[in-house]
Amino acid sequence: MRAAVLLALAVAAFAATAEAAATGAQGELEALFPPNQATCYAMRFDAAWLAAHPDQSVVAIRVMRGYPSLRESDETSGQGEWPSMPAQLIVTFRDTGENATPRQYGAEVECRADREGAPDPKARCVIACDGGDFIPTRDADGAMHFAIEDGRSLRIAGGCTNHRELRALGTQKGDRIFTLPRQPLEACR
Repeated sequence: MRAAVLLALAVAAFAATAEAAATGAQGELEALFPPNQATCYAMRFDAAWLAAHPDQSVVAIRVMRGYPSLRESDETSGQGEWPSMPAQLIVTFRDTGENATPRQYGAEVECRADREGAPDPKARCVIACDGGDFIPTRDADGAMHFAIEDGRSLRIAGGCTNHRELRALGTQKGDRIFTLPRQPLEACR
C-alpha cells in the first residue's frame, strides 16, 4: 500500500514538472513573439567581425514576426494545445550571386513549444519539409539567442520544391549560434 502511494506521488510530481517545463517553453516563445505584436530580431556583421570569424558564412540574419503584414496568425494552429506562431527567417550569406550582390534566402518558420511530456521541452522554430529547426531563447536584455543543436542543420532553401539550390545553416561551425538583438521593424525590411 505504501509503495502504491509513493508511486502515485512520484507520477504526480513528474507530471507537474513536465507541465511546468512545457509552460516555461510556451512562456519563452510568447516573450520572444508576443501575440498580436509585430517583432524583429536582426544582426548584421561588419567586415571586421567577418575577418575575425572566417568560419561564419552569414553576413546578416533576421527573424521577424508580423512582417510585412502586422499580424499573420495567432490562432492555435500548432500541434497539441500550444499555438503555433509563424515567423520569417532571412539570411544573407557571404558568397555573391548575380551582379556581385550577397546571396539572400528566406524561409517561413513555425515556432511552437515542444509537446508536453518531451524530455526537455523547448521553444522551437521549424522549417517545413524536414528543413530542420532552431531553438530560440531570450537573453536577459531581450535579445534572441538563436541556436542550432549539434548534429542538426537548418535548410533555408532547397526544401519541398526547389532541390536545385540547397542552402543551410549549421553545416559550418560559425553558423550554429547567433545573438539577435530586438530591433525596430524597419531593421527587418
